[in-house]
Amino acid sequence: MNRENLQQWIRRNFVPVIAGTALALILFLGIRFTVNLLNRPAPAPAKPAHEKPEDPDAIHYLVVHHSVSEWGSGAAVVEWHTGPPPHRNWDLPGYHAVIGNGYPTKESWKKRVYDSGADGRVDRIVSESLRVNGVRFGNKNALQVCLIGDLDRRDPTEKQMAALTNLLTHWCIKYGLDPRTAILGHGEMQEHIGLEGYSKTCPGERVDMDALRAAVLSQVIRRLLPRGMEQ
Repeated sequence: MNRENLQQWIRRNFVPVIAGTALALILFLGIRFTVNLLNRPAPAPAKPAHEKPEDPDAIHYLVVHHSVSEWGSGAAVVEWHTGPPPHRNWDLPGYHAVIGNGYPTKESWKKRVYDSGADGRVDRIVSESLRVNGVRFGNKNALQVCLIGDLDRRDPTEKQMAALTNLLTHWCIKYGLDPRTAILGHGEMQEHIGLEGYSKTCPGERVDMDALRAAVLSQVIRRLLPRGMEQ
């Protein structure tokens, strides 16, 4: 058989076989893909763009403390909490914000030199994106604020309570929180967690937490309702 005859024989016998095999394989794969597609469970409907997965680090609680000191400021708290021994030597202070009582330094308290500008002043000392050591077992989903003063013995100042109410209102609106359930004193947060077997009086027996929650709720409503609809 010469070369030309061989080529003709291959075209007559092998090419149809190869083409048929390829076509059968394509049909088989196509049918299999279609069956798998039909048997696949329908995907869950996509969430609307505004519905995002819950953030495990989302803020759920706003915890109120007192410093149990007669004087102080944001700078003082940073030193007390992060300074070397005899200070606590923590990496971060235990609060996100500190609200002064008008006596920012030990000297000002000793001499009773009242600083009106420091009364009710809010010192932001830690970013809200960070978690601090404010309540044992209760820091992951909380922001912490501290009132300067020993509020088991003395009342907070009017400026302090006004500043605290404004700050908590801002946080409730920013993080979409209900003041009635989100705002807790340190001791209330301990009771809520229930792992320590006791609870502190913090933020002090002179701080009425129920009245504070009611005041924040009232402000939240006023700020969110259209003007003229507050009543």
